[in-house]
Amino acid sequence: MPIEPRSGFIHKDRIVYALEYELATEPPSTLIVWLDDTGNSLQPMVQPAEKGKRMVTVKPGDAIIHNGQEFCVAKVAVYRSLGLTPGAEIVG
Repeated sequence: MPIEPRSGFIHKDRIVYALEYELATEPPSTLIVWLDDTGNSLQPMVQPAEKGKRMVTVKPGDAIIHNGQEFCVAKVAVYRSLGLTPGAEIVG
């Protein structure tokens, strides 16, 4: 039986569960990407355009693939995270 990936990537003092990518489209659009514990997308239809790159390393100017179509990233922000210490939460 395959092991399911755990959600949430630990970065500094936070567990980042999802990132929000603003895409350079007209009109601007956003894409919420849920992460596994290694910083990759939990959704196979959303991946960095650069092979071998982790989703958490995608920055403005990079490209991502969503449903087979390539998009340029304009902004990246934390969408959902929890602090490793109780009480520190970010909800976008």
